Amino acid sequence: MSLVYISYDNDVAFKKAVKEALGITVYAKNDGTILEVATTISANVYWFF
Repeated sequence: MSLVYISYDNDVAFKKAVKEALGITVYAKNDGTILEVATTISANVYWFF
């Protein structure tokens, strides 16, 4: 499953998609980092567009 070029309406939808793509174990071990990077990406996207 690719997460590229997909826009999520909220963090719950994003988390669900990432869990499906990575698997629950990998997601659980890295959830803090994943959400931190996602927040940074989101902020940068809105800043420049």
